[in-house]
Amino acid sequence: MTQPLSSEPYPFDFYLVDGRYRIACALTSFFHTLYRGASRYHIRVAIHDYFSRPGTYDDSEIWADRVEFAERLCVSKLKDGVAEAMLVEAWKKYMFADG
Repeated sequence: MTQPLSSEPYPFDFYLVDGRYRIACALTSFFHTLYRGASRYHIRVAIHDYFSRPGTYDDSEIWADRVEFAERLCVSKLKDGVAEAMLVEAWKKYMFADG
């Protein structure tokens, strides 16, 4: 799940998450930006089918704010003050949880 991003030396401005393990993949996207030196305030991560699975992504709103959304897509950014440790704990919880 992390291998494609591991080989990318530079952060992206926008990440699209679709398929399995969406929360873990969104977190991995945020990690990629942080570890590659990007400003946490400019990065956006979009999750496909965010609203078609009620309750599935509620936990993600602990560490991310919704900034834009459409019928099936939600774009988020990291909340101010979210510590890396919180993201690591969330990733551990969701790295094998399909959603």
